[in-house]
Amino acid sequence: MHRNLDPEKIVETVKRLCNRIEERFPASGLGRVCGDLLEIANENKSRAEWIARPNIGLRVGTVLVIVLSLIGLFYSVIGVFFLLPDLTQVS
Repeated sequence: MHRNLDPEKIVETVKRLCNRIEERFPASGLGRVCGDLLEIANENKSRAEWIARPNIGLRVGTVLVIVLSLIGLFYSVIGVFFLLPDLTQVS
């Protein structure tokens, strides 16, 4: 099951909620609380967009680690099959 939240719809819903609160309770501090909630929703929207971008440095680093591991494995196999038999022979 895959769930997905749309940041635009969250911001839109919080704006609508703020308007409703201001209409029904104009003198209460609830409007300020909702304003803070709207600010947080906008910040999280931009943060989610930043997180969704691909991390090129991480991808390059991962490829380098994999390539270096394969090179090390290759040299280990070469050493076992070609260099080690020469060392075990007694003259």
